[in-house]
Amino acid sequence: MSAPKKIIFVKKTAPRPTEGEGEKDKDKEKSAFEGLPRLTQPKYILEYSDHDFQRKQALDPEKKGEYSQFNPYFAKVQNAQYISSNSSSKRVIEITVDIAGSDMHYVPGDYVEILCSNPPSLVDAIISKLNLNPDLFINIQQNKSDQLKAAEGPSQPPQHPVEATPPHLNVKTVRDLFLHALDITQPPSKKFLRVMAEYCTNEEEKKRLLTLCSVGGRQEYHNLVETHSTFFDLLTLFPTCNIPLHYIIELLPPLTPRKYSISSSPLLTPNSATFVFSVIDYISENQKHIKGLCSTWLENIVGSFLLQSTSSHISQLSIDNERNSSEEKQPIASSSSSSEDIFIPLYIKGTPQFHLPFDTSIPIIMVGPGTGVAPFLGFIDHRRALQNNGAVLGESWLFFGCRHSSSDYLPIRKKLESYLPQQDSSDTTPLTHFITSFSRDQDDVVYVQHKLEEYADDILRIMVEKNGIFYLCGDVKGMVKNVRETLLKILEAKKIQGELQINEWVKEKRFISEAWF
Repeated sequence: MSAPKKIIFVKKTAPRPTEGEGEKDKDKEKSAFEGLPRLTQPKYILEYSDHDFQRKQALDPEKKGEYSQFNPYFAKVQNAQYISSNSSSKRVIEITVDIAGSDMHYVPGDYVEILCSNPPSLVDAIISKLNLNPDLFINIQQNKSDQLKAAEGPSQPPQHPVEATPPHLNVKTVRDLFLHALDITQPPSKKFLRVMAEYCTNEEEKKRLLTLCSVGGRQEYHNLVETHSTFFDLLTLFPTCNIPLHYIIELLPPLTPRKYSISSSPLLTPNSATFVFSVIDYISENQKHIKGLCSTWLENIVGSFLLQSTSSHISQLSIDNERNSSEEKQPIASSSSSSEDIFIPLYIKGTPQFHLPFDTSIPIIMVGPGTGVAPFLGFIDHRRALQNNGAVLGESWLFFGCRHSSSDYLPIRKKLESYLPQQDSSDTTPLTHFITSFSRDQDDVVYVQHKLEEYADDILRIMVEKNGIFYLCGDVKGMVKNVRETLLKILEAKKIQGELQINEWVKEKRFISEAWF
């Protein structure tokens, strides 16, 4: 066994500003960098060792049903498949996980929160640039003392339990910290840039960073964000910067769970939950390859299932072989072999309002283009199960949109169409009306809001005359805003005060939206 490292405490000292060449130069520099974020003392102190530390158990892992971000349930993957066709421009995946024995329960409208990891190759590149030892054990404590003295490490690891740290920082090694705790894919904040500047040995690099986080550099910082520049990009752009790890821990945001709506019904599949997502993968305007962190991670994790598919998306599937390295100590099985079980760390969360009404006879309108359709798949399956148990159903409308009728969401559309009434039948089925819009199938772009206008009279009949419920799921910046504006237009065409009416529906829980940015 190698000799233990020193126990290193970071002294509580603020970064020293570079000395100027005179009072005049200082005044010029001060005016040039107006509005800089204030420098503060480090929030955390760090302790390293070759041995692991004694750590307090935050939660009881055997306490079933009370899973969270810091105590997830590792759900076994039952199935995963592409539900976008070969010619589709997007890769859409449906994953089903086993939750039997977890004591987790859900209703349609709830969602799973997935705990993904950062790309191992990016983590290793950052650790290398920072000249850190990825295998050192690390203990992170809040800085509560006014003065901290450096101490020589004992021959054995510390015997006292460490003080409580923020839960997301309860990691074992330096590599674990970057893999699981910190979001290294987001553009750093101005405060982060301000601290980086203090640790640049090149004066030009320092001035550039100070400009970026000043009032005068507002547009430059905006461009930095718009071009999806990450922490690693900055380390590459400013190679003389060697920012201490305790500031990185403080100033990078925590790696948070990603939310996906459940698309199944517990009445049909009580021991499993299904969710649908689109893999984010595109080339930005500045020719940078942008990949969604969690969607790409999930695609790689379930790669063995996807490889069994005949979809041509297989050629775009890039399973991260580095995840199979002996250095990677994740409790998730490799996706390279179909004989191994695959587990995804997750937990289920409920929504306060986005649920079906208890009275099944109330008519409903659902608007969900793209993966926004996911919760409504669960709604419709649930209505089918309720009807099989004797429930009387009201009419239900689903407005769905995607790009092309020939390639997008074919399995989902086929399933939904099977729920529609038979021709010339007056029976009420789990889905009575399925209205589709394919934005790229014609010269004029057609979105779901255009279809809402076509069916304005039916919307008014359901919402005004029959006291129905309007559900909306999708992108808050685009579709949700446009649908609301279309509703205003429909109401005001009938001399109804649109804003007042929609606000009243919101209060009555008859206009319910689930939106994301």
